[in-house]
Amino acid sequence: MFLPFISFSQINSERKAIQKFLDSLHIKINRPIPPPGFKIYYGCDSTVFMKKMKGDSISIMKAGQEADMDMAWLRDELRQPDFNQLEFPRAWTDDGRIIVTRYNETKFLFRHDSLFEGDSDNDVNIDSVSMLVKDFTENKLDSTKFNELVKQMYDRHEKGFRYKFIFNKNMFSKTTTVKVDSKLNFREDTITLMNKKKEKGTTIYMIKIEEHQKQMDLSYTYSFNDKMEFVFWEKCK
Repeated sequence: MFLPFISFSQINSERKAIQKFLDSLHIKINRPIPPPGFKIYYGCDSTVFMKKMKGDSISIMKAGQEADMDMAWLRDELRQPDFNQLEFPRAWTDDGRIIVTRYNETKFLFRHDSLFEGDSDNDVNIDSVSMLVKDFTENKLDSTKFNELVKQMYDRHEKGFRYKFIFNKNMFSKTTTVKVDSKLNFREDTITLMNKKKEKGTTIYMIKIEEHQKQMDLSYTYSFNDKMEFVFWEKCK
């Protein structure tokens, strides 16, 4: 009977220490400061979403990697210049640690009723990322070196940046699934119209993108209206 009490006491103590530390820095859980030009939204599941629009350019920030951090790790991670902006505490774990989420930017162009998504033809090597994470969790790398190596990897990814066509409202006139020609989409992604409906004077589309990469295929969805509002995040009721 005594051991669970000690365990709970330790969890509570860790959580209180982290909360006090965050309070001293005026950092609130799941309340990041958006980068310049970005507006912050909270989705239907309270997920943070950030968006910036300028002319025909759209940038969004959405959740990427996550880590459960104790006090020591959190103090180390605070050295990152974008902490509480693109990396911020999101929620508590059951054992008193804090879940810290890093956000990644996705860029779009919306021209002549066509939507183009930013991508890269320099794919990040999944095995290399896995090895870095393994070395870090086994304390072979400190957080500074780990973040430096991850940044180098993603910098190489950014150098291959290109836009690819993913949507036009007329592309599904004959079918709900389209494999896009390589001249418009270098990955030749397969785009499926999952849903289309009218709501309050706008048309809402949900599309699934099946992305063909060298190492693996990925699948993800976007839901937006004809005003280029991402409805799950921006228009939550």
